[in-house]
Amino acid sequence: LADIAFRAAGNHVFGVYLLAQVCEIATFIAFYQLARAIVGGPQGVLAVLLSMTAVVFSSPSVEFGPLILARPLWALLLLHSWQLIGQNRRSAWFAWSIDCGLLLLTAPAAIGMILLVVGFALATERGRRTLRAVDPLYALLVIIVLALPYLVWLVRADVLALPALPALADLKARALRWGVVLGGLIVATAA
Repeated sequence: LADIAFRAAGNHVFGVYLLAQVCEIATFIAFYQLARAIVGGPQGVLAVLLSMTAVVFSSPSVEFGPLILARPLWALLLLHSWQLIGQNRRSAWFAWSIDCGLLLLTAPAAIGMILLVVGFALATERGRRTLRAVDPLYALLVIIVLALPYLVWLVRADVLALPALPALADLKARALRWGVVLGGLIVATAA
């Protein structure tokens, strides 16, 4: 995608910069649509401004990469999840499945993110009612069609191999570090 933008701008890096900014704008438009649907228009604007502040001061959006592309896809996935669960709009299943498939192709953490949305759906009565329909099966089929070539490539590249188990001598040090981290978290939450 970045190569297409680079070539479309006459082999100039401005095309890639413009693509990164389009991703940011698409993210905030999806945030606004989601916030407006949940809390209303003026509060939605405040939510977008708060999100913009957090994004501007936390990470560079000048460079384009998979994480910049994943932002609007994640925002759209959340918007379509709300339309499915919160607004009971069955017509959003196709868009939701496209969002999931493209997010799986974009970010390695997409599986965990999608599982969070599915977990939310399973935890709520409205979500369980939404998942009982036939539409999620069609959405799953679309996701598989989108992600299957990538999965085949991962299997052929032997990327999905499990890491080697640590040696028994390392387990004591790892358990000690794990205990220190857990203790630090307990102290931090108690304060």
